[in-house]
Amino acid sequence: MCAAGCATSPLPPRSFQSSNDPLGCGSLDQPDKTPLAAVSDLEIVSLSEDDLPGMPEGDEPSLEHPVGVQLSFPAPQGWSQAWLERRLGCYRQLAQATGDDPLLVPGSALSVSAVRGRFVVSVVGEDQATSRQIVAAVQNMVLRSATSLAAR
Repeated sequence: MCAAGCATSPLPPRSFQSSNDPLGCGSLDQPDKTPLAAVSDLEIVSLSEDDLPGMPEGDEPSLEHPVGVQLSFPAPQGWSQAWLERRLGCYRQLAQATGDDPLLVPGSALSVSAVRGRFVVSVVGEDQATSRQIVAAVQNMVLRSATSLAAR
């Protein structure tokens, strides 16, 4: 599922691929670690049905029916949209779900777009239960980050 304006990147070059590792994850440094850990200035927006293309427009977004979240951040030097898509694909393939990572919620779909010097990672659930898990995972992630900052 790819929101309007984002492109689906091709698989990495064949030199990175093997039959057991089609994304070429073995060539990445710490492919089981989230690339978002290195990101500063992360903005999080809850998506509702009203935010999706093709949905009827209402007066206000319906937060009673979340569909997922958008994580937006300045594009770090040297990162490309294709690299981030590959890196996120490897992370989802190799990392252990912890309950506080919206990128790892089973039944979710990711899309990555680049908009005016920022990356936007959309995480959308396949159903309402999955969407609620994504939103809860973001809330846990934010709470964990705030707690670790307060402990410093």
